[in-house]
Amino acid sequence: MGKGSRVTTVLIVLAFLLALLPGFVRAQTATPVVSTGDPAINRQSLTLKFDDGFTTKAEIDAPSNATGPFPAVLLLGGSGQTDMDGEGPTPAGFPAFANYREMLDNLVRRGFIVYKFNKRGLDTGGQIIDQAQSDRRTNDVLVQDGSAALRQFLADARVDKGKVFLLGHSQGTLIAAQVARKFPGQLKGLILTGTITDWKLAFDYQLVGRFIEAANEADLNHDGQLTPAELTAALKNDLSNFTNFRELQLLEGGVLPYFSRPAPGQVGPFKSGTNLDKNGDGQLSIEGELRPLLLNQRATFLSQPDILKNSGESAAALKSLEDGPQLAQVLLPLGLPVFFQHSLEDERFPVGQVQALAAELSSANIPTILNIYPGVTHSFVPGSLLYSLTKNTDTVTLGQVVPQQILDDQATWLLDRLKPGSGTPQANPQAGATVKNSLFNLAGLLIKLLLKH
Repeated sequence: MGKGSRVTTVLIVLAFLLALLPGFVRAQTATPVVSTGDPAINRQSLTLKFDDGFTTKAEIDAPSNATGPFPAVLLLGGSGQTDMDGEGPTPAGFPAFANYREMLDNLVRRGFIVYKFNKRGLDTGGQIIDQAQSDRRTNDVLVQDGSAALRQFLADARVDKGKVFLLGHSQGTLIAAQVARKFPGQLKGLILTGTITDWKLAFDYQLVGRFIEAANEADLNHDGQLTPAELTAALKNDLSNFTNFRELQLLEGGVLPYFSRPAPGQVGPFKSGTNLDKNGDGQLSIEGELRPLLLNQRATFLSQPDILKNSGESAAALKSLEDGPQLAQVLLPLGLPVFFQHSLEDERFPVGQVQALAAELSSANIPTILNIYPGVTHSFVPGSLLYSLTKNTDTVTLGQVVPQQILDDQATWLLDRLKPGSGTPQANPQAGATVKNSLFNLAGLLIKLLLKH
């Protein structure tokens, strides 16, 4: 029972990590991922000066066995407290994943020069060093900052000016498209990972839609009513399947708080004082009781301190994202080739919206590919890896976290775009349909490495 209690505690922490807005939960300490030096990569630390004079840390990484010029990739990362490597504050004892560094290092090994930088107000590990500057990260400011980074990158003599790409993740997908618009004719294409096509839809999904999805999955008899028994059964699902693991996270963070827990593993009636059971039947009506509560949270989220704290963004910044452009409005007139990579069970933005955009671009004769990957999170961390970590809270040393297939697909697409004749628009019949299934092999290997017996 003690072990189960420990697992439950860690899962609750993860629930709040993934159930709130983009960003990472603040914590006191984190277990860093051990990274050894790579002789194939020449790392150069530098300072990026934004247009308003504020400075931040940046880095250019290039192949060490050649002088260039090299094809080039600029990274524009996601929202919240994440640094240039993708690391951010994490729950105590939990490893800090460096998914951006893994992506970019893989490209350097394939012959690319890459540029990355910390967002304004942030330092290594996503720590806030200037709260005022951190709060200024509105859509327009992020586009200006990304443009400043691209200008500095293009000034490097090692960059092949005719072979430059942008790689965006999450919030960075919209920012990358808007930065590209400011550099007409100077870019070869975009890699958009964990894409956000529309921030209004993203907030709708993150604050309402995904919780309703999880509640409906837990409703075993599909009568629209969620009982304590059904919720108990859902929380005992086989967590080795990421779909179930994600469902549990959402139920823990968005439904369970309204119920009591009279015994370990058991869900009881509504908590005393919870004005949720409107008709007094002891069941949670998914549409009549849960949805109105979530919609109220959605309508007032910009004034909720807990949500703002856990998002790592200011209310002004989030409002600017919601009011900003939709991705289709930028990509369609831009006309650049696009490679989308998205998780089948993405907890930040539903894959169906990305499929629709990929189909729209393809119909407009814009070279477009969408690869969909099962079993990984929004940040491309295998869900089975997260599950295994909940069973091992000791200090761990991780190797590569992002599945190799995802990294290989990025490099392959970029190299294909550099081939003669690649600029010719081609309809892509697989847009929105390609699913990579080889991730489970790597995930299983990672679990074996992590679990200590």
